[in-house]
Formats: sequence, C-alpha cells, structure tokens
Amino acid sequence: MKEFSTHSYSKMQVSRVNERAENSQEEFFRECEETYQQQVERAASMCRDEKRMILLAGPSASGKTTTAHKIAKAIIEQGRKAEVVSLDDFYRNRSEIPLCEDGKPDLESVLALDLEILEKCFRELLETGQAKIPCYDFPNSRRAEEWREVRCSQDEVLIIEGIHALNPAVQKALDLRKVVKVYVSARTKFLDGEENALIPKQLRLIRRMVRDYKFRNTTPQVTISLWENVCSGERKYINPYRDDADYKIDSAMDYEPGVYRNLLQPFLDETLHKDAMNGRSFQGVEKVPQQDEILSELLYDLSRFSPLPESLIPSDSVVREFIG
Repeated sequence: MKEFSTHSYSKMQVSRVNERAENSQEEFFRECEETYQQQVERAASMCRDEKRMILLAGPSASGKTTTAHKIAKAIIEQGRKAEVVSLDDFYRNRSEIPLCEDGKPDLESVLALDLEILEKCFRELLETGQAKIPCYDFPNSRRAEEWREVRCSQDEVLIIEGIHALNPAVQKALDLRKVVKVYVSARTKFLDGEENALIPKQLRLIRRMVRDYKFRNTTPQVTISLWENVCSGERKYINPYRDDADYKIDSAMDYEPGVYRNLLQPFLDETLHKDAMNGRSFQGVEKVPQQDEILSELLYDLSRFSPLPESLIPSDSVVREFIG
C-alpha cells in the first residue's frame, strides 16, 4: 500500500491501483479502509490524560464529518466518552454574513461564524459541562429557533469539526494544553509514471460533484462554477493553519478513482454533449467553455483507472459521505 507521512502527500501509481483492481478487489478495498482506520485510531489515542478536546479541520469534501464520528467511536472503544459538535451550526443568518467583492455572501470566511456565541458555548461546555448550542437551518439559510443541549463531563472528549476548527479565532476560549489539533483531507497524489494523473484537489472536486448531484440536485457545471471561490477561501482561511495540526489524516481511498469512473463517466459524457436549458445556463449559472474543459480533463484522468464497483464500499466508509 502507499506510504504515508503526516506532513506530506502520499503517492500512488495508477498502474499499482489498476493491478489491485484487476486481481484482488475485495482485499484492495479492505486494505484501503484499514489504512484510513489506523489513522483514525491514532488520532483518538492522542486524546489521553488531560486532553479534553479535538479540533478537527479540513477543506471541502475532505470527509470531516465521518472522520469526526469515527474518532469519537474509537475514543469510546478506548474507554472514554466523546461528543461531536459541528461548527456549521454556528453560521450566522445569511443576511448577516460578510460579503465578497462581488457582493455575494462570503460563506468561506471565518467571520461567517458567530464567533461570540461560539466562544460562549465552548466556555460553558468546558467550565460547567453543559451548554445550549444553536442548530442551523440550511434550507432556509438561518439559525433555527430551537437550540440543542450538549453535555460534556470532565472525563469526556469534545470533538469540534469544521473547516475553521484550526483558526485561532475559534480557539479563544480554549486551554490549548488540553487540545489535540487534527487536519483531515484527501492527501494522495495518483501518478502515471512521473505525471500527475489525479491530484488531491481534483479528487475532492469529484467527491463534491458526486455529492452535489446525488443529494442537492446540482449539476457538475454548478459545482465547478463555485469551486474557485471554495479554493480561494481555503487559501485564505484554512491552509495557513493546517501545519499547526498535531496529526494529519489522509482520507483518500486508493480505490476511489475507479469507483468515480463508474459513477461519473456516463453522466459526464452526457452532460458534455447535451445543452441543458438550451445551452445557456445550468440552474441559473452561465455555462462557460472552461467548465466543459474541466469536465473533459476529469473524464480523461478517470479513464486511466480500471472501473471498480461501489458495492464493495463499506456502509460506514468515509466515501459514503459523498456517494450515499
């Protein structure tokens, strides 16, 4: 299997992936899942003694939610209790979110979070063991009226997951001596000889395209049209703090490209040659040649990999966060 370092990208040859895909699929899937699980258990084991909190950050389509809950499960199996809280619940109402230069809400900014309420909730949780935290109503882009009560005793680990979890603005109420910082993302580069066949950012884009299409009725063109803003936000608000992490998890599965080839290629073939809404726009987003170029590049990149069945993916895999 691939070599992994917590402070560098892993590398995997396409030829090796295809060899495993053609000769021992079930074992291949199992080994990929085991490699990821070992990282999860390592992160959980770091939360011992005085450690009371894990801050888990990662960019879009990194697998934060699944990873947070898997770490919680591993902590419980190691003898402590654990509770997961998502930073997404601390988003401001859409009308209160700062604007980008183009006048649209800057959803990637740490200031899109209500930092005052966040700090108050964290302080109450750590000092009293309980707090009421907001719940965000995403369909209506506003905070729900009802808040939920979270309890966290002295021997329990609180796992905070979200794209901004490692941002200093989120950590004001915390005693960092009691915190473990974890960063999760797809961190494997797939190589065809010396050439990049699929880089981590592309894999995350594919994950997001699949998730958006399956769960949000969103075309690949719409996802791509938003992707540069997402990446710009990562450069501003996430990347500067990722090396502050005590541990980094690679959520990429070596089998993923083969699965996405099966899932995406027929659909992308169709969308590249069919003009939705008379070829002018997709869900209100203007169609531009660059979007089709990106789709074509992804089709070519995925065509290097032998197809693999999604039926071999375990029901609790981090990949299920994107494909269901």
